[in-house]
Amino acid sequence: MVGAFGEVQVMDWGIALQLHSDGAAGDAATPPRISGTPSYMAPEQARGELACIDRRSDVFGLGAILCEILTGAPPYGTGTTGELLGRAQRGELEHDHARLRAVGAAAGDLVDLALACLHADPAARPADAAAVATAVTRHIESAAARLHQAELGARSAAARAASERKVRRLTMVLALVVVTVVIGGAWTWTTALQRAQQRTQTAERRATAALLAAERRFAVADAPPADDLAAWNAAARAARGVLDQLDADSPPDLAARAHELQQRAQSLADDMEFCRALALAGADSTNTNRFDRRPMRHALRACFAAHRGAPIEASDAQAVASSLATLRWRDMLVTALDAWLRIELECDPASPVARRVHAVVDLLDEDPWRQRLRAANKDRDLAALRVLAADPAAEVEPASALRHLALALLHSSDVTAATGVLRRCIARFPGDFPALLDLGWMLLQSRTAEAGELMRYVQAALALRPSDPAALELSALALNYTGRPVDALASMAAR
Repeated sequence: MVGAFGEVQVMDWGIALQLHSDGAAGDAATPPRISGTPSYMAPEQARGELACIDRRSDVFGLGAILCEILTGAPPYGTGTTGELLGRAQRGELEHDHARLRAVGAAAGDLVDLALACLHADPAARPADAAAVATAVTRHIESAAARLHQAELGARSAAARAASERKVRRLTMVLALVVVTVVIGGAWTWTTALQRAQQRTQTAERRATAALLAAERRFAVADAPPADDLAAWNAAARAARGVLDQLDADSPPDLAARAHELQQRAQSLADDMEFCRALALAGADSTNTNRFDRRPMRHALRACFAAHRGAPIEASDAQAVASSLATLRWRDMLVTALDAWLRIELECDPASPVARRVHAVVDLLDEDPWRQRLRAANKDRDLAALRVLAADPAAEVEPASALRHLALALLHSSDVTAATGVLRRCIARFPGDFPALLDLGWMLLQSRTAEAGELMRYVQAALALRPSDPAALELSALALNYTGRPVDALASMAAR
C-alpha cells in the first residue's frame, strides 16, 4: 500500500509465514493451513502443505502478478472461490501458460520469466524474489538500451536528412550562379529537368503504392483456403496495373517485383480457373444416371484442351501428370478427374480418353484404395466394389471418394450397397451437399425408401443450398412420392 507521503508500506493480514532454518514454513508434522487469495496461490500453498512452502511459493505469487500484467487476468481463470482453490490445488496452469505464450515476442523475456515462476513444481521456479527482481531489472535495462539505440538511429537519420538538404540547397545556389553568369536560357533547361525529375519521383511513389496494394491483394487471395478465383484474378489485375504505370526510367527493382508478382498471381489464377472449370464441367456427375453423360463428356474434353493446349488423349500421361502435379489445388483436381473418368466409363469404357484420364489420375493420386476403386469401376467388377465398401480403409477416405464408390455400385445395379455407402458418408460428413443429393435421388428411384428418411435427406440438402435447381427438383419429386402433390407443385414453382 502507499502511505500519505508516497512511501510503500508492506501490509500483513495474518497470512505471512516465518520460514524455519531449513527454508520451509513448517515440517511434515505441521497441520495444513490454507490462507491467501486463490488466484495468486502456488499449488503447495493452496493445499496448505507448510512443509513445502518456502521462498519459491512467494515467487509463484510474483509470477501470478506478472501474468495479470501481461495478459490482463491472473492464473486459474474465473469462477467461485472454491473452483479457483481447486484449480490451484491441482496446479491447472496449462491455459495460463498458453495465454502467456500468446502475448508475443515484444515481451519474450518477461513471458519466459512468468512461465518459470508459474511452474507447478517449486523446484523449477526461480530460487527467490531476488532472482525475479534481477530478471525484471535486466528486462528494463534491455528495453532502455533498445530505446536508446532507436533514438540514436532517429538522430542519425535526421542528420543525414539535414546534410542532404544542405547539399540540395548548395546545388540550387550554384545552378542559379551558372544561370546568371552563363546564359539565361540555361534556367529554362534546369527548370524543365527539375520538373521531369519531380514527375518521375511522383510516378515512382504512385507505382510503389500500387505495388503494395497489389501485394496486399495477393496476400488476401493466398490466405487459406486460397480457393477464391475472383481474389486471384483481382491480384493479377492489380499487378498488371503496376506494370502499366512503369516506364524505361523506373527503378529496376520495382519493375522486377511487379513483374514477378504479376507472373505468380496470373499463374495461380490460371491454375485455379482450370481446376474450377474442370470441376464445374463435371458437376452434374454428382447426380445419378438419369442425365445424358455425352454433353458433360464433351464439356470436360473441351475444358482440358482449352486450358492445357492439347486434347488429353494426344498427350503423354506421364507428362500430363507431371505438369498437373505442380498445381496448388491438387485435391480439387483429383476429384474432378475422378468424375471425368466415371463419365467416360459410363459412355465408352474402351475409349482412349478414358484410358488416358485413368492413367493420369492414378499417377497424380497414389492412394491404393482409390486406385482399386478406379480399376473396379473400369472393369464393372461388382465383387471388388463390395470389397472396397467393406474395407476399413474406406472410413478414412474423403467424401468425394465415397460418392464415387456409391455411384459405381449404383451403375453395377447394387442399390442397397450404394445407399449404404452414402449413409456412412453422410454420417461422417453431414454437410456434404452432393452426398445428400445423391442419396435422395437413389432412395427416390429405388421406390423402397421410407418417406421420413427420404425427406430428411432432401431437407438437409435444401438447408445447405435453398435455391439449387437440382435440390428443388428432388424436393418436388420427393414430396409427390410421399403423397404431398400441392407442396410438390410449390417446390417446382420455386425452381
